[in-house]
Amino acid sequence: MVNRGDRKILAQNTKNTKYKVNLINPEKAAALTGDKATATAETPQ
Repeated sequence: MVNRGDRKILAQNTKNTKYKVNLINPEKAAALTGDKATATAETPQ
């Protein structure tokens, strides 16, 4: 499920996309970053 907040985050945080999207959809993160390892890794705190 994709909510509107999801897209707003993507638009505002392109540099942190691999971490922001990870919280929502790891597969999407992989597609955007081209890095499946990053997408499946836990988000750094």
